[in-house]
Amino acid sequence: MGKRSNYQVPDESQIKDAIESRMKEIESWIKRVPFTFEHAK
Repeated sequence: MGKRSNYQVPDESQIKDAIESRMKEIESWIKRVPFTFEHAK
């Protein structure tokens, strides 16, 4: 009680790097499909 965890919040560039890294990891699982205006309707 009375103490807080000592941690640092990541900055914007660290977050972007982590997202890019994760997207590269899962890229083979993602199937891109065409998206048209008709789909949006």
